[in-house]
Amino acid sequence: MNTLPLPRQFGKVDAVLELGNRASIPMADEWNVGRVSEILTKVRAALSPSRNEQIVVSSADELGLKWMPIHSATTRNLTPMIFTNGRPECFGGQDRFTAFSPEFKVLSVRNGYIAHCFGAALVMASDDNSIVRDVSSRYSRLCQYYDFDASTMLKDAPFIDGTVIPIADDIRPLNFCHWLVDWLPRLGFLGAGAYKPSVYVVTTPLIARFQIDSLKMCGFDESRVIALEDFRAVRARELLVPSDLRDIPHPIHKGAPWALSWLRATVGMASIMQINENVRRHEKLYVSRADAPRRKVVNDADLAAALAKFGYRSIELSGMSLAEQATRFAYASHIVSLHGAGLSNLAFAAPGTKVIEIFPERYGTPAFAVIAASLECPYATYIADKTVAATTTNYDDVVVDVTRFLELCGHLI
Repeated sequence: MNTLPLPRQFGKVDAVLELGNRASIPMADEWNVGRVSEILTKVRAALSPSRNEQIVVSSADELGLKWMPIHSATTRNLTPMIFTNGRPECFGGQDRFTAFSPEFKVLSVRNGYIAHCFGAALVMASDDNSIVRDVSSRYSRLCQYYDFDASTMLKDAPFIDGTVIPIADDIRPLNFCHWLVDWLPRLGFLGAGAYKPSVYVVTTPLIARFQIDSLKMCGFDESRVIALEDFRAVRARELLVPSDLRDIPHPIHKGAPWALSWLRATVGMASIMQINENVRRHEKLYVSRADAPRRKVVNDADLAAALAKFGYRSIELSGMSLAEQATRFAYASHIVSLHGAGLSNLAFAAPGTKVIEIFPERYGTPAFAVIAASLECPYATYIADKTVAATTTNYDDVVVDVTRFLELCGHLI
């Protein structure tokens, strides 16, 4: 049996699959992240650790750590969506649409560590060897099989004499949607505390301008942003760890009113104040992905030309700042777009904004429908008429039959 530790360049999903094979654990045909904890528990029973044998995984209760309740769980009925040419598979078969926003709370860990390892977040207690299960990645047990020395990592961790809030979860590499509507709202509980000099945020390395801009809009300049590399850690006088760092209720806490309100009051308002004078009001927008490397409308120019006759302006988001994107969505009256991360900006849309989301046949999530409906924006779907299949379904290009699209959606545009 192969007992060698896993090289650092191994991705966390590949690591689970490799260890499962080493331990002769039957694996499902399709990857299911919900099985990670179960698989790694079986791996640990079958395979002795190849590194970091001293590390244990404990619950917050076992470690005597205290939770601070912030927001209660809520369930809300949403305005029904309009399915113009059939229901995309990702919406399931339910007739009634509800949004469940889970409880949001924060765990206080005095003199604790936040580490980023194998593309995942590990929260460790002050005893230097306990991973806090409740707020650490479900991949956390991998630390006993990767080729790195956890003791050295913790010994080398710089100490922050202040309060540190980690916001990065398992969804990596960097993605605009997850950053905007999953990661940033984890800071919302701070309120005015976000501006205190002794309060810091820990995230992944800052590689995009929208990260820096949005953090500043939320109260954090770069001097209080800790961009943590993989297999590195920091220690803090107090860690305040959001409860959804492990179980991620994508997106924006399933349309939680508190999360949407906070995002609109910070990023949304700051964006409007920056861009206000240069953006048209009540504009109809077609969000083109012609500039995207994948998942594009092949006949984008034809669709854009047809929509232009109804007063739509075609825009590409990749060349815009976050402030410009947010403000354009805030002032739009109608939005048509192929499914994509740019629709995260619906978080800034005004109630009543009409939205049509075009779906590839083989891929999609109801994420943006939840955001739109939570803001009382009339929302409709259109399933693309033809798929240009890629190796991975979420990279599929599509063709839209413009005549049919106008017949079915004309009353909505």
